Amino acid sequence: MCGSVSGGFTVLDFDKINGWWNTLNSWVERTYGKTVYELTPVVKTSRGYQVYLRVSQPEKKRRYPGGLDIQGEKSYVVAPPSIHPDGPMYRFENPDVLSILQVGSLEEIGITSTEKKALHIDTQQDEVRLIGELISPHWQQGNRHDLSLSISAFLAKIGWPLPMVEDVIKSVSGNDSELGDRLRAVRDTYSRVKSNQPTRGYKGLEETLPLTTLQRLEALAKSARIPPLVRKIDDIRLCDDKPFLKNRHIADAVRESLTETGTFLRTPGNELYYFEGSTIALDSPEFKALIEKRFGLNPTEVEGRYVLSNLENETLSQGKKIDVYRLAYWDRSAGILFIHTGNGEVLKLNGSTIDCVKNGDSGVYFASEGWQQPFKPDLNSVLSPWQYLTDDLSFELGELVALTPQQQTEVAKFWVLSLFFTEELPTKPLLCLTGDAGSGKSLFLRRLVRFLYGSGDLDTVRDKDDLWASLASGHLLVLDDIESGQMPKWLGPELKRAATGQTITLRKLYTTNSKASFTPRCFVAFTSINPPIGDGAIAERMVILRLKKRDSQTPESRLLRTVGDNRNKLWGGLLHELNKCIPKVRTQASDTTFRMADWASLVERIAGQERTKPILRGLTSFQDEALLADSPLPAIIDEWKEQREEWLAPAQLHSIWANLASGRGLHYPFRSTQGLSNHLASVRGNLARVFGLEWQKTTGRGKSIVYHFRS
Repeated sequence: MCGSVSGGFTVLDFDKINGWWNTLNSWVERTYGKTVYELTPVVKTSRGYQVYLRVSQPEKKRRYPGGLDIQGEKSYVVAPPSIHPDGPMYRFENPDVLSILQVGSLEEIGITSTEKKALHIDTQQDEVRLIGELISPHWQQGNRHDLSLSISAFLAKIGWPLPMVEDVIKSVSGNDSELGDRLRAVRDTYSRVKSNQPTRGYKGLEETLPLTTLQRLEALAKSARIPPLVRKIDDIRLCDDKPFLKNRHIADAVRESLTETGTFLRTPGNELYYFEGSTIALDSPEFKALIEKRFGLNPTEVEGRYVLSNLENETLSQGKKIDVYRLAYWDRSAGILFIHTGNGEVLKLNGSTIDCVKNGDSGVYFASEGWQQPFKPDLNSVLSPWQYLTDDLSFELGELVALTPQQQTEVAKFWVLSLFFTEELPTKPLLCLTGDAGSGKSLFLRRLVRFLYGSGDLDTVRDKDDLWASLASGHLLVLDDIESGQMPKWLGPELKRAATGQTITLRKLYTTNSKASFTPRCFVAFTSINPPIGDGAIAERMVILRLKKRDSQTPESRLLRTVGDNRNKLWGGLLHELNKCIPKVRTQASDTTFRMADWASLVERIAGQERTKPILRGLTSFQDEALLADSPLPAIIDEWKEQREEWLAPAQLHSIWANLASGRGLHYPFRSTQGLSNHLASVRGNLARVFGLEWQKTTGRGKSIVYHFRS
């Protein structure tokens, strides 16, 4: 038993290693210089971990968003070596630790009891599980029907809502072929209780359960704190109103409750979210789980589907219109870089200081990505991220790459830094890592993902919709094996759209009518043995780095684990470096001839023109070669000796070059002036660097473009 009866025994019940766990462990390390495992018992449960404490100040039983339950007054936990009904055994992770850590209050740790988000509203799931465990040994053939009727009547009379009792029956039924009949009996029993008809509740349980089990069940059932709203929804469900009125009243009650504790958000592209410390998409499994746990509404049943549809429609019309970001947001006007830590906190960098605020407090909202794990940066014992990401890679000169190994290492660093300044990059470079098998091209991207997110791996996309969904919900997409001649035809144009920031419209999964549009903020990187340089749309937007076979025999798994073990210190090092970049990024951008001018300008501001000019020139030379390889113009321009320095309109160039190509037997595919004009517009930057092409607009009426070549 927990609470004052056992000397303040309190259990922190984590559903996984999450932000709350990090909060506890950080406090323990600061206070005692040790880890949680060294100071107090830690239990591995069927779904997470429990930490035993003794707390001087009585703690109420409650649940926090993000995966933390407090087992305090009038509650109890199952201790090792008990066996969960699903099979796993509860066990101590540190059986040698026999004493329980004493603390004054949970607020000392950073777990407040008055915080708005700590709602006492869905802890009933523990009671469901524990009651199921109590009656499971007595759920025998021959008495199941009577036991389900008795437990239903008993729980209904003390105020348990119908969905909770149904969950109890489901938890003990297993593969019971008559589960449907059991649930119908539960609903009939509830209707009888609500209409004051006689039922056998406690008396029926006395006939089927041992006294000690019944006493424990009664204490547990009566200690459950059932939210008034759950009871209200249950009353609405069982009233005599018409079904559409019941659904409407339930939806109104749910919306009112959620609005009291959070905010509904609508992005400019009509992506819909609910914010309550964390930002959850309305069409996500997480939001459906919240509705079920908090209000007892199954999203697959009529009331649940109606509520979800109602919330979506209300958010479309009344939701707060604002952007929702992933990982990072750069506010150029204020000179502040926001970085989401993944645990409800946001770091604010202004070029000199690093502050921590709650998600949404600065009017900037972040949503977590699928595999994002929280981090807590160590700003004192920092490590250089490059030491663990790039410095041990072996870059080399070779086909498609005109940069020295040192220059390629610099480019990799620049590309990583640019991930945090998306707002400076309407267009983004596609990073391509090429090299033979075993060269480490996948290793670089895997370590980057492990560092940024704590977990995850290289991805694959099945179709266009799959790619769009990844671009819409992520800040970084890393793909494996994008090979020339093997990738699907649709992928090249879609990667171009991602790189150039073209708007993409998605049909929402939960409806056949509603659509959401977004401008990709996601960066894309991929590995390739044969990069798709034949696709000019991709080639002109690629940054290609070439790696040779790794000399080190250290297993990749160990290198990834090292990044994970040092993640907080690596973040500390990166944050300090990003803070140094901020004043430079805010300076006036200069003009550049590099095709991806936005990225080139950002790199020049971060590292200076003197340092970056030869690097950008080397990247540009590859792009010129790749894009002009399929153009007929270089061969024609090499043969053309007269009138090169005159300013000529496309119509004049078309006439001259067509005749020249015909006389010399050269390929010239353009049948009209318009065809030549369109091609010139796509390659004139490359022709400018290779052949000295210049162009300008004519003045007066009928403005047009004219061209000439520098002597």
